[in-house]
Amino acid sequence: MAEYPRSPRAERKAHEIQAARDALAEEIRQLAEISDDELILRTPANTSLSRPRPQMEMQRRLKDAVERLAVETIRSRESSEQLTGQLDASIARLTTERLSGLENRQSG
Repeated sequence: MAEYPRSPRAERKAHEIQAARDALAEEIRQLAEISDDELILRTPANTSLSRPRPQMEMQRRLKDAVERLAVETIRSRESSEQLTGQLDASIARLTTERLSGLENRQSG
């Protein structure tokens, strides 16, 4: 398949599209580098639809935080369940030992 040269107009349009993509990538990179507090301070309450990226970045960070919190909660619950099992086993062992000691005293 032969490749046809682009018209100057098509070249200009392709350059504009690439420049817009580069600008968007740079804006997203800059947003990702700032702190949560700074992001909140920089984002107006009435973010327009033409500049939704700060709001999207805050939502992304919130989603990440919720996912990390969910994982931490699950780990905490699993750890608690494991410790409860160990405690139950220890209580059962101590109860058995205590009962055995009492039986030995009564029979001896």
